[in-house]
Amino acid sequence: MVLNPSVRRVVQAARPANLALMALYYGVLYIKFFSDVPLPSYVLLMLTVLFLAAAGNLHNDLEDIPNDIINRKANLYVRERTKFIRLLPYWLYAAGLASGGAFALISGEPGRFFYFVAVAALLFFYNKALKKTPLIGNFTVSLLTALAVVQPLFFFPADHRKARFLFWLAMVMFLANLAREIVKDILDRKGDRLAGFRTLGVLSVHTAARTLFFVHLFLIAAVLMLATAAPGTFCRLWYAALAVFFAYLLRPLTAKRKSYAQLKNYYKWSMLAGILGLTGC
Repeated sequence: MVLNPSVRRVVQAARPANLALMALYYGVLYIKFFSDVPLPSYVLLMLTVLFLAAAGNLHNDLEDIPNDIINRKANLYVRERTKFIRLLPYWLYAAGLASGGAFALISGEPGRFFYFVAVAALLFFYNKALKKTPLIGNFTVSLLTALAVVQPLFFFPADHRKARFLFWLAMVMFLANLAREIVKDILDRKGDRLAGFRTLGVLSVHTAARTLFFVHLFLIAAVLMLATAAPGTFCRLWYAALAVFFAYLLRPLTAKRKSYAQLKNYYKWSMLAGILGLTGC
C-alpha cells in the first residue's frame, strides 16, 4: 500500500519509530513485570502515552516552522498548511486525555485523570514556550520521557526490586534524552537564532558542550546503577556493556572537533539499547 505524500508526511511527523519503540517497551514491561495487571487497563495507559506522544511530536513541528525553514526544510508544516493538519495535534491531545480518562474510570480512581491533564498541559506548554528557553526546555522534555518510562509504577503495584530497576531505567532515559536535546540545540543553533529562540546552543556553544560533558558523566553513573539494579545476569551484563559504550563516548566528547550529528545518533541508539535490554531481564 502506497500512502499519499501528504499522509506519509503526517505519519513521519508523528515519529512512528519512536512510538513503536514506546509501544514495544510497554509490551515487554507488561510481560516481564505487570502480567497480573488487567490487560484492558494497561492497554488504555499505553494508548494514553502514545496519543500524547504523537500529539507532542506534531505540535512540536507546528511550533518549529520558523526555525525548521532553516534547520529542516522537510518539516511537514512548512509544506502542508491545511486546517486539518494544523488541528491534528489538538485532536490527538484530546484522544490522549480521553483514553486517560477511560483508564482512570476503569481503574476505579477518577482522580487519576488529572495526572494526565497535568502531563498534557506540560507537554503543550513545552511546545509553546519552554522549548525556546535555555536548558529548561531540554529538562522538561527529558522529564516527560522519563515519566513515560516510569509511570506504570504510579498506577500498578510492584515490589521494591522492580521499582528500583524502573527508577534507574527512567533516570538513564532522562539523562540520555537530555544529552541528545543539548546536542540538537547545538546543531540547530542557526535556525533557532533566526527564529528568536534562546536555547543553550544559541547562547553559547562552549557552555552547551561543557554542560553536555557533565550530563554525560551523570549518565554513565546512572547506567552503572541500572546495571546493579537489573534482575538477572544477562540484564546486568547488558547494561554494564552500555556503561562501557558511554564511557567510550567520552573520547569524541572531549575531542577538539566534535561530530555532534554522530553523537546525536549515538544517544538515540543508546536509548533503544536501554529499552531492548529489558527483554533479557
